[in-house]
Amino acid sequence: MIMREPRYNLDYLILGCTGLIIGLILAHDRTYFFWPPQIVPYFNSYAVGIIGGIAGLGLIIYGLLDKHNDYIIGLLLSVSAGFASIIFFAELLPVVGIGYFHWYIGSVLLVFYLTEIMKVAYLRKPNQRN
Repeated sequence: MIMREPRYNLDYLILGCTGLIIGLILAHDRTYFFWPPQIVPYFNSYAVGIIGGIAGLGLIIYGLLDKHNDYIIGLLLSVSAGFASIIFFAELLPVVGIGYFHWYIGSVLLVFYLTEIMKVAYLRKPNQRN
């Protein structure tokens, strides 16, 4: 009997770890966003970090499983892309609004994360449907 080794999809694992790290950072740091004051309570809430963490954890689990489902991976990639886009937009608001330009490691991580999501979404091969 030949045992076949599971094939882990490294791209999904990288995306999942990155999303989980960003989610944990945002859930832990309650003062990460500081401007504009009207939206700071919304962006500094636990919900933002939890959404990113759950999407990242989902991508990790999907990368470890040897199954393929177009709907699930499409949902996970779209939630991750939306999460990263909104967070990156929130990081750009102080640059545009008050001229405060400071590159955090989180900004660089978000650019990597968005680029990697776009690459994976472009290269994945969904099942052909009639």
